Amino acid sequence: MKSADATRLICTISEACVVDLARYFNSSMIDAYKKLNAYCRMELGSEMVVAGSSCANISLIETHAEFVHRFQASRTSGPDKYQTSLNLPIEPSDTGPPSSIAISAEETHYKSSEKPTRHTPGRDLASHNSLPMLVSACPGWVCYVEKTAPYAIPFLSTVKSPMAISGALVKHALCSHCGNNKGDVEFIPNQPRSRIFHLGIMPCHDKKLEASRKDLAWNQVMNDNSLSTMVQDIDLVITTAELLQLFKESARNFHYYSLEKYWMSLATAENEDETQSMFSALSKDSLALTSPTSSHEASSSGSYADFVFRQAAKDLYDVDLPVTPLPWKSKSVRNSDLKELSLYKNGSNESEAFTCERKSAESIPVLNFARAYGFRNIQGILQRMKKRGRIAGFQYHFVEVMACPSGGGQIRHDTSPSNLPIIRDEASNKGDGSFLMSNQEKQRESPAGIRGRMRQNYNILSQRQVICPYDSDIARHIYSPSGLFKTPFDEKAKKLMHTRFHAVPKLELSSGAVEGLDPEDTHW
Repeated sequence: MKSADATRLICTISEACVVDLARYFNSSMIDAYKKLNAYCRMELGSEMVVAGSSCANISLIETHAEFVHRFQASRTSGPDKYQTSLNLPIEPSDTGPPSSIAISAEETHYKSSEKPTRHTPGRDLASHNSLPMLVSACPGWVCYVEKTAPYAIPFLSTVKSPMAISGALVKHALCSHCGNNKGDVEFIPNQPRSRIFHLGIMPCHDKKLEASRKDLAWNQVMNDNSLSTMVQDIDLVITTAELLQLFKESARNFHYYSLEKYWMSLATAENEDETQSMFSALSKDSLALTSPTSSHEASSSGSYADFVFRQAAKDLYDVDLPVTPLPWKSKSVRNSDLKELSLYKNGSNESEAFTCERKSAESIPVLNFARAYGFRNIQGILQRMKKRGRIAGFQYHFVEVMACPSGGGQIRHDTSPSNLPIIRDEASNKGDGSFLMSNQEKQRESPAGIRGRMRQNYNILSQRQVICPYDSDIARHIYSPSGLFKTPFDEKAKKLMHTRFHAVPKLELSSGAVEGLDPEDTHW
């Protein structure tokens, strides 16, 4: 699976993949994680396994810092410090940034320019400072905005997804086993990144599209200071369903990788224990998996809204919200995929000065958050933004978005015990570990089946140990005076943990007599 030039394989495993495998094999979440970890090391030859949830900590922290930055910049001047301005496009003629195509993380070709423009990597400091802030780790959502709604690009959060953050750390940041005995992460820009092959195991096919983005590609600097080919932060992405197929084709089945095999694989690993601990999702006693959120409520899009709402309430208004699930409310009875949450200032009564419930007609909403799942709700959000001058009521400061909440690359079949695939006994079949497919697995999954699968996955997620991202090992290593970043959202973090977006130019005909013409101007 390694390329010819790659000498080190590093795997990143999404938490959603671990949950789906635990459901499929009817095992605990921690057992599935350890077996998958052992499989990557012993079968694929991975030097290190990065838990996607550990990198999600960094994504959540950076998102929180970016939102506070935008919110404070949008506060209206005047006596009422609780009002903010939503800098929405007033007229449909607002088309967003100029059309451009990414050449690399450090170079962009604008349609109006003959030559590519070089720039610092990461966040475009000239834009992306407005509210509402639209947040998602969904590549389908990003492509939709870039191609059909470029006016919304300035409102996209620039924070990379957990997969992209893992790629940035794997390809650009070196830990204690690479020369720093303090265990801190260091950024070494001239490190030969092409000698690391980064494999992502993700729940969605669109993650393959994200991995191919040129904004996540870098020019390889050689010893003679010449430029080589582009090096992607993520070299290959496989989905959970594709990983299952690898299990089926393997000489050993999933159950072969027992707890003993997991510890054996760690014993033969070359990297230091402290490094593995930083990128691991295991709790201190190794008996549970940790998950980066601030409550036990899970969301399919990463719990961005839940975490940022709590942290923003504390940072902006000094409000400590309880750890119980937040009172998200559906926009309508028939649409449970669009939910809203607000923080209200209810007056001078200190005991009820700020609550998530409106106490009276005089209560002022100071934070308005929403979670929009599915393209119907996404299109509704974008249309309300575009027609802000004619449709009243759009007052969101933060919107968490997910195009496909179920994960398009997950294992699509019923996983009740009677429908689990039959696994041949390894001893009686000479260790071939092959699978017999059930009839249910071959059938197309119904909408009810998708909802049932998602409910099972959410139940499995309850097994995890909830931690605040700021308390995670990776955050303590990365954000410190001697770490990779001094603070979240500092200038270095904006370069490595943030990215850019582009208004994709309209398709032009590129051959024959109509070369260079817009298809809309062509009559057949």
